[in-house]
Amino acid sequence: MVGADVPASVVAEAVAAEAMSWPYCDPPGPETPPQRRRTPSDREQELLAQFQARYGTIEGFSWLEPRQNESARSRELDLLLAGLAEASPREIDTRLRTVLRAMQRVDGQLSTVLRDIADAQRHHVLGFANLRIYAESRLGICGAKALALVRLERQCGYKSPRLLDAYRKGRVGWLAVTELLKVITREHEKEWIARAEVVTLRRLRADVSWALDRRDDPRGNRCQAPPPIDLDVVADAHARIDQADVQMRAETAADLGSFSRRVGARIRIVMPESVANLLEEAIEGCRRAIEPRWRAFERIVAHAYQTWIALPPHPSPVFGRDNYRCQAPGCSRRGWLHRHHVRYRSHGGSDDGWNLVAVCNEHHREYIHLGVIHVEGCAPDALLWELGCRSGQPPLMRLRGDVYLYK
Repeated sequence: MVGADVPASVVAEAVAAEAMSWPYCDPPGPETPPQRRRTPSDREQELLAQFQARYGTIEGFSWLEPRQNESARSRELDLLLAGLAEASPREIDTRLRTVLRAMQRVDGQLSTVLRDIADAQRHHVLGFANLRIYAESRLGICGAKALALVRLERQCGYKSPRLLDAYRKGRVGWLAVTELLKVITREHEKEWIARAEVVTLRRLRADVSWALDRRDDPRGNRCQAPPPIDLDVVADAHARIDQADVQMRAETAADLGSFSRRVGARIRIVMPESVANLLEEAIEGCRRAIEPRWRAFERIVAHAYQTWIALPPHPSPVFGRDNYRCQAPGCSRRGWLHRHHVRYRSHGGSDDGWNLVAVCNEHHREYIHLGVIHVEGCAPDALLWELGCRSGQPPLMRLRGDVYLYK
């Protein structure tokens, strides 16, 4: 709606501002006291206070031995650092991927041990109030990462141990695992892991969103397989949007029993307090007394969506066809878009739709026209992208759309 990739808090502010200008919005007056909510940190502070009252400390007992400083680096790491200044970008990329696989194996082992410590509350025996403090004070790693590793171990153990094994072996990255955990099941775990290995993260997120959308249907299957590899999931999602249904959800007099979906979900957005207050007033202003808060939130989102699609489209149909997003593999920028001629106009290229593709300013000027990226074929579905091009040598990678053309 804002025309670019922005934080969720900016989108929430735009939605709230649009709702506040709606004639049906009647926000509460300034005399209404703000609602105080108990935040998760309150509970954490209580536990810390209880532990400190019992033991007199929250960071470890005095009898703990100091952590030994690791002196020597591994032989393999020394080899990766040798001649680094003279190494080519391709060689550095190969070394980084080697280091990444090693880090993922270490993180996998670390998550197993941390989960055992967390499950048995062993950090209490060592004199630490919680796992976060133990990880930061004793291990010297970020507490948030330690908790994320434990969460990854638990979720993979419950949903798909095969996914955890693929992550430890470096076949699937951390961000891809986070996305797959939303949809993966024992029934289709092989297909989802295989999909994550051959597509970019941008395409994987679109596939996961596609599966979640199908699963949320009244008759949807909870165990969704990945969509066909040649399916345009974005266009398919747009085709499924029922404008009449969106209008009904935005209508203030809609029947509360007319909505068929029953989905349990939670939206969490970190935003400034001023934006939170604005969104709170917009929700309360559009809320009917007999309905839950989430219904009012759904109403203002539907109103903002309808306002957005009612705006006049861009004169060039290329941007709408490409979903107002850079089509370079893996890029998700929506701002400063250019129309790139796949076959240059200086080489006789036409202005037909098959010869035009939307790319961001940086990819267009800094990479395509400098020869680092090469694209050929017919837009939008048959474009072959080559990244990391060098004269007389094969490119670093080839993709058709967001699908890698190598294993």
